[in-house]
Amino acid sequence: MGVFERIRTMSPYFLATFAVLFILFMVISDMDTSTLMNQSGNPENQAIAEVNGDKITYFEFEQLVRQQLERQRAQQQEAGEETEIDESSIRAQIYQDLVDLKLSEQIFNKMGLSDGNAVIADQLINNPPQSMRRMFADSTGQFNRQMYLDVVTNPEKLGQYMGQADPNRKAQFITDFRKDLITKGEQIRLQLVSTFANTTLNNAGSIVSPTYIKEKYRGENSNAEVNYIQLDVNTVGNDKIKVTEEDLKEYYNNHKEYFRQDAGAKLKYVIFPLTPSRNDSINAEKKIQKINLELNSAQDSAEKVTKFVQLVNEMNGDEVDFTLIKDLDPQVSMYLAGAIPGKVIGPFLMNGQTNYMMVTNSREGANVAIKASHILIATGDNPEESKAKAESVLARARAGEDFSELAAEYSDDQGTAQNGGDLGWFGKGTMVPAFETAAFDAEVGKATDVVETQFGYHIILVNEKSSKEIKYSTIAISPKLTGATKNTIKRDALSFYTQVKDGEDIDSLAAKLNIRVTETAFFKKDQTILGNNWANHFAFSNEVGTLSEPQEFDNYGIAVLYVSEKRAKGTIPFEDKKVEIETIVSNRKKLDFLKPIAEDIAKAVKSGEMGDNVKMKYPKAEIKNGNIKNNGILTGVSGREYAVTNTAFSISNGSVSNAIRGNKGYYIVQLINKSIPSDDDVNKAFADYYVQQVQNSERQIYYQWFKVIKENSEIVDHRAKYYRSY
Repeated sequence: MGVFERIRTMSPYFLATFAVLFILFMVISDMDTSTLMNQSGNPENQAIAEVNGDKITYFEFEQLVRQQLERQRAQQQEAGEETEIDESSIRAQIYQDLVDLKLSEQIFNKMGLSDGNAVIADQLINNPPQSMRRMFADSTGQFNRQMYLDVVTNPEKLGQYMGQADPNRKAQFITDFRKDLITKGEQIRLQLVSTFANTTLNNAGSIVSPTYIKEKYRGENSNAEVNYIQLDVNTVGNDKIKVTEEDLKEYYNNHKEYFRQDAGAKLKYVIFPLTPSRNDSINAEKKIQKINLELNSAQDSAEKVTKFVQLVNEMNGDEVDFTLIKDLDPQVSMYLAGAIPGKVIGPFLMNGQTNYMMVTNSREGANVAIKASHILIATGDNPEESKAKAESVLARARAGEDFSELAAEYSDDQGTAQNGGDLGWFGKGTMVPAFETAAFDAEVGKATDVVETQFGYHIILVNEKSSKEIKYSTIAISPKLTGATKNTIKRDALSFYTQVKDGEDIDSLAAKLNIRVTETAFFKKDQTILGNNWANHFAFSNEVGTLSEPQEFDNYGIAVLYVSEKRAKGTIPFEDKKVEIETIVSNRKKLDFLKPIAEDIAKAVKSGEMGDNVKMKYPKAEIKNGNIKNNGILTGVSGREYAVTNTAFSISNGSVSNAIRGNKGYYIVQLINKSIPSDDDVNKAFADYYVQQVQNSERQIYYQWFKVIKENSEIVDHRAKYYRSY
């Protein structure tokens, strides 16, 4: 999903992350710049990136990262969550969004909208977004324009309207509103760019033809029953064809436009994993033995609880406050959902750790959570057919068939189907409204009626309902990487680097030390290597043969990188594409081999022959029957065979086609019956369908246009100046 789609779907206060162009006069003025000013140069002039010569400053980048981190932490505290925030992902996303926004600003100006701030201010004042209108609605739902104008022109007045509210809450609300206002301005800017660009592009000849739209609708809503014979290209042995070097070079020379490449680089690298040593493991085992000894020596359950509480403190365990069952980690829930308070559970292995847990208290809370499974039948091209399928599966579930087996077989939700449709625990506000209502109204153990959402048709089975909250303590023991062990690993990596730097061959030295050397495939400038953009920067900033000093990479360890190969932008060499070309040329020659056989079979079928007679002409031919649409899809055939489905809909009922050359073989089609929407049916549906298709087309045109602009822009990434990991 691109920045523009994200901006339209994210919540208002999260959107403030992407406010760039108004920050200098609405946010930066409030910042404490003392920490940055200690660095060389003015922070407002230090560039984290340059887009066609325009700077994105280190200052604004770091501020946006900090804002987003603070926002996520606040959201987690409000939700009672304690998951680790992925700061590297946030930094990477904000960087990309800042680049996109800078490009949008440049486009905005080039389109003659250089007085953008005035346009945006006018839009905010005279045509407020719906979210703003809702925020300033009175008790009757009417938009209070005067209050809105007061606050937009002076956000501090929000405090007056909030009456006797807590001063800290007022200050935070005003800050959030100002950021939201920035965001709304950026949304307006982006919408103006999008609208202006789409209008220009479509006026230039991109408007979708109504005739094409009608035929597309007709094709998508047509059905045909066919018998067809398939002569699969893969049934032709390599001994039936001959592919020469000249054939491959001829294809390469005739299709060079398909063998373009961007500038690329390869890296060789060795990893020194940051893993605990044998001594670290021995220390962990000693702790486990001590815990077991203490717990097993308890005379009764009361003493065992006392000892466990002491061990939690001694072993740096955790005491988790009252938590809803639905909010527990699924693995933890498995052990604690039915646990008796005061009973120690463990030792057991979980996530590579030896765990001990004890529920210290439980209570019934106000919020009900449910544990449920579902089967999803996607809407597809024929909603009525999909709904009928869902009703059929529901009938089987209510007749006693295993729900998890039905989910595994029929559910289109691939994320849950393999687990029998299990959704785990969830509370209200998690699922879409129709699904949530049906799930919370359902009886435990009884499948619901078919529920329709934007995703398709659901059958829901609620397995448990609970408002139970538990308080528990836990001890997790695993070998910990000590500082001494990490220093040893760093020394090993430095020794390896020094020896290669002094002339040792990287592959030979690694083999001598029994260390694995990995070489990447060619990668482009925008690809992340080893989860870190610094590695990409290193490869493209240095010549072949350059060796990096040991560098720590999250989730990998200490790495030493070596630039092993680079290539310029241009045409991919023949040798690099030879295997791929050989597959293509072989496929074509096998189709040529099948052509006379297919033509002979087509004549025979037209004369009334079928079945055994066809098999006699080509034993590997397959005779199939099925329902198709004019969309290129044939059951059991990978890829799309548009020539086959187009032919099927072009012949009359009962007719047999000539031999049809496809991508994967030859086909002969016999049309049994076809159903095609009438002109009246098409005309009735045309207006709504046309709008939908035009909008899709405009979106695609715009994104493709923006993508091309971005690819042809000069974007200089300076992050490597400031970070060793990003």
